[in-house]
Amino acid sequence: CPPRPFEEVCNTICSEYNVPSIWALFQSFDETPVAAASIAQVHRAVLVRALGGRVVAVKVQHAGIADVVRADLHVSMKITELVAYWTPE
Repeated sequence: CPPRPFEEVCNTICSEYNVPSIWALFQSFDETPVAAASIAQVHRAVLVRALGGRVVAVKVQHAGIADVVRADLHVSMKITELVAYWTPE
């Protein structure tokens, strides 16, 4: 899955941590992810000094993915029910 745009990543972090900007949490944040997958992507960042100033990996879940996963699980459960119904014991 291609990485999500940096602006979307920033919006997700700001929303989750209730901050006006990612710079309230990080003194640096790599725009290009280290890794990206279907559910999330990971960025290298450095926390602000007040939070320890350490280098960290920031895993950012893609916006809206929780609803997609929930829908997928619902469909999987329905398929399992159908298979169980039609499979002889």
